[in-house]
Amino acid sequence: MQHGTCSYDIPELNELNYFKYALNLHERIPVSFILAKAQIIPRDENYSTHDFVGAIQGALGVKIEINCKKAGLLGEVRICFDKQFNLMDCPTASKTSSCGSEIHYPPIKSSRKL
Repeated sequence: MQHGTCSYDIPELNELNYFKYALNLHERIPVSFILAKAQIIPRDENYSTHDFVGAIQGALGVKIEINCKKAGLLGEVRICFDKQFNLMDCPTASKTSSCGSEIHYPPIKSSRKL
């Protein structure tokens, strides 16, 4: 959950409760698991943006948004909700993403030594 400003006029949804809802939604919608079920796992090769987005949208049944950093590197996956925290199509999902036709979903490399 990125902003939450639309929930400002809901009295019982103070900052703490909003954060709790966001954590609950993060657990309820495991994007990494959804992608893995579609055989999309972090790797050094690129994926088709169409396949990447399609895997998530197919599992959730709503239109999402993705944004990339430089060279198609995945920056964020946006999943939108209404004020009751029900999934909904993202309002700008139809706009062209910053990812282009391919998306890079790399493995996380730790710099810590064990």
